[in-house]
Amino acid sequence: MSQAGIKSQMGCRKLRYSFGKIANIAVNALQQNFSVSEPNKVCETDITYIRTYENRLYLTVVIDLFSRIVVGWSTQSTMHSEIILNALSVDFLIQTVIKSTHTKVASIPVLR
Repeated sequence: MSQAGIKSQMGCRKLRYSFGKIANIAVNALQQNFSVSEPNKVCETDITYIRTYENRLYLTVVIDLFSRIVVGWSTQSTMHSEIILNALSVDFLIQTVIKSTHTKVASIPVLR
């Protein structure tokens, strides 16, 4: 390689930023205790992104910690508060249907 005058790529340096405000950190209400004794009392949410050819697709999932079942989800191309509200509204709709018809979550089709 030295005779040919070529070098391997060494990588890139990370940019170091030292400006901006300190983020607001939410209170840890669960204290890492994920064992729940009753259904529909505690839900956990997670946001992740999926890289696509065109851009990123953000996925929000709401999980009931008692049954470990996905009770709501939403996808959008931008990460704003609407993505969380949409996922929680799906959870609310499912819970309303369950209370009114006494059916299981798995038997309710959720069309998105």
